[in-house]
Order: sequence, then C-alpha cells, then structure tokens
Amino acid sequence: STDGTLDQLAKKPFKHTSDTIYLWIRPPHYISTKDFNQNHFNIFYTMHESETFECWKSNWPELLNQCKAVIVPTEWNKRTFESKGVKVPIYVVPLGVNPKIFYGCKTKEFSILAVHEGLGKEGSREDWQTSAEVYLDVFQNTPQQVSFTIKTWNSDIPNFNKFIASIAKKLEKPLEELPRFNIIDTEFLPQDMNALYGRHHLFLKNANREGWCLPAHEAMSTGMKIVCTDLPPMREFLYEKNTQWFKLGDFNKLKEIFSWEFKQWRKWKGYVNSFSQSRSVYKLAEILTKIWLPFS
Repeated sequence: STDGTLDQLAKKPFKHTSDTIYLWIRPPHYISTKDFNQNHFNIFYTMHESETFECWKSNWPELLNQCKAVIVPTEWNKRTFESKGVKVPIYVVPLGVNPKIFYGCKTKEFSILAVHEGLGKEGSREDWQTSAEVYLDVFQNTPQQVSFTIKTWNSDIPNFNKFIASIAKKLEKPLEELPRFNIIDTEFLPQDMNALYGRHHLFLKNANREGWCLPAHEAMSTGMKIVCTDLPPMREFLYEKNTQWFKLGDFNKLKEIFSWEFKQWRKWKGYVNSFSQSRSVYKLAEILTKIWLPFS
C-alpha cells in the first residue's frame, strides 16, 4: 500500500481480538502461495482491469472463493467478479490518497486573486471598494475558509485599510473576525506570477474601464476561473465558459457570483476529500468489522 492505508489500518483497533483477520492486498494468485493458510480468516482486497479472467488468471474466481470475503475498489469490479463466479461476499471500498501530499498547487481555502494598479486610490481604474465590501459581506461568517490576495503597485495601503475598517464598522464586527486580505506590493518575475495564479481559484477583474488586461489573460492561461466586469475588450479574449460576468457596480450580482463559486468549491472539496486515505481506512475497518462479527 503505497499511500500508507495499510499502516493506518494496522493502528486502528478492532472490537474483536480473539482471532486474526488476514487482509491480503494482493492479486488472487497469491492464494496459491505457501503463505496462504485456508484455516485463517482470509480477506482479499484486490481488483482486475478487464471483464474476463484469461490465461494464468483464469482460476482467479475459484481462488477467491477460498476466502471469507473479497473487497474491491469499484462497483464495476464487484459486478465483474460476481458474473465470473465469485460466490463469497464482495464489498466495495474505494482506494484513497493522502491529501497532505496530493493537494495540487491551490490552497486548501477558497482563494480569490486580483491584480491591479492603485489599490486604495480614488482614481484607480479598479472598483476595489465594491470588491472588498462584497468579499467581506459574503464571507463574514466563514473567515477561516477564504482569502483575497491583491497584487498591486502604486497603491495607497493606509487608505485601503481605512476603508476596510469602515466596512467592519458597518458589519458590526471586529476586524480580526473578518476574512483576511493578502496585499502584495512588490515586483514579480513571470514564474513567480505563474505560481501566484496557481495558488488561487478565482481571478477577479472588477474594472470600470479597460483597453486590455494582461493579468486576466495570464490568469486564464493558468486555468483559473474568471469573474469580470462586462466590458467589450474583455469579451474579445476571455473564454466565455470559464468566465462569469457582472455589470460595473452591481453589488448584488458580484455577491451572487462569490456565493455560488464558494458553494461549488465546497462541493468539489467534499468530493475530492471523499477519496482521502483516511476515509478509505475507516470504511475498510467498518467492512472488516461487519464481516468478522458473525464469526466472533
């Protein structure tokens, strides 16, 4: 077991300890080896890549019938084994991966990125006020699950902070209880910008005017989802199916988009985590206890 599943399983105690469960995470032909003892409580966790058992695999169903039960990772495997003559009970436990190792380049939180000049300045082409207020309003009750990074230059950070404080007062919440902003006001090399895009889920372009937006194009090229004000130049190059549009200053529409994207992100996160090794381990332990109970 390359992802540590077996190690975790070995550390989990069972209610019944009067005998030993022999869990074989092996192809069925290991039943023919000298290490296999039919008098033991043998369970095989195995799988097969096709719907037929041919050549040296032709006796696999017969071999598996010498076990107490078989565990496979998919319903498809279960149907195949049953159709080819496996008579012992077959259970399904999906294989899992370690989410601490395999988590991709994105963060474990719902993260938004904006790139623009003049954060905190009244003359900025970006409507940073609406962006910040919508973000704080939508996520005020889930501050630990979200972040908003703004890559900026030629900015007025004190004025931005003053505005955020005014929104906190409006929401009647202490600043420390609201979702955070990560402000980056330094120059980046292209490879650093690529890494920055890759750590975020949404790219926000809330512009009141724009002739061309290179950061939006860069973000799209990294596979980010785009949220953008409905400006004609942006319509010419942003991929429609990966972009959500809103009219300039439409607070409610941007709020709706943020809420919807966060909901989809949580659904996706839940789906991915359902294939974690921890869930596989506990599911496997549950099945083994169920099989063992009548014989204990």
